Amino acid sequence: METLFANNNFLEYIEPDTFYNKGNLSRVDIFANSLETLDIRALQLSPFPSDKPLPEFYIGGNPIICTCENEFLQSFANGRLDKRIRQYPAIMDLESVYCKLVYHRSKSFVPITEADPSSDFLCSYRSHCFQTCGCCEFDACDCEMTCPKNCSCYHDSTWLINIVDCSNTGYTTIPMLPMDATEINLDGTLIQELTSHSFIGKKNLKSLYLNATGLQRIQNNSLAGLKLLTVLDISSNPLTELLGYEFEPLQSLRELYIQSSMLSYINPVSFINLHMLQILRLENNRYFNI
Repeated sequence: METLFANNNFLEYIEPDTFYNKGNLSRVDIFANSLETLDIRALQLSPFPSDKPLPEFYIGGNPIICTCENEFLQSFANGRLDKRIRQYPAIMDLESVYCKLVYHRSKSFVPITEADPSSDFLCSYRSHCFQTCGCCEFDACDCEMTCPKNCSCYHDSTWLINIVDCSNTGYTTIPMLPMDATEINLDGTLIQELTSHSFIGKKNLKSLYLNATGLQRIQNNSLAGLKLLTVLDISSNPLTELLGYEFEPLQSLRELYIQSSMLSYINPVSFINLHMLQILRLENNRYFNI
């Protein structure tokens, strides 16, 4: 076989080694199908001699999803693929391939050549136990990753990104969250009060969204231990006052959103420890003086 035209069909999966031992292959068109993922083994070829051009593959027009399994597609564009091995085709239309982001708060699709390898290629999980974890038989195990009920959880290939999305899930209290979460989304829940040490142990947390939850009160030490937190959104809540201690532990905070709330009083020392703060939004509140 030299040329294969399988475009404009409904292909959802390509078996590994489909094109292996096809030494005369020159072109494969699988664009405009229903492929959401591609196994790198499905593109693997028998080694091509250096004096023979690599087969040309066309994969555009497929609903590729930006999962960590598909991250390898970027290696065809950025030179990370070792071309000396000559066991993979040349993907000719990679510049026009878009992938759907598994989770992103501001956009849905991105050109696969421009996707951020550190944040855009994510995989979902329900539970995960690292090999170094020796206590996974216990419910309170710190190193076991368990996604809360009715929530969605995502990670990158290195587990340096760990997103917990519990938006609009109806929780009235903070659920038990994975210890190594880097982003927690509780917006749209019904959490009216943050109690002391609500996020204890979340040492890697960088973004926390509690907007539109009905939040009325933040107890002292509610945010204790969040030394890496850079983004905090508590906007669109019936929060009426800041007493001065709420943000004291957040030494790395850069973005703080409290707009569209009911603030009528802000203690003069409320932001005194936020030395890294770059964005502070307070519009649409009820205060007369700050």
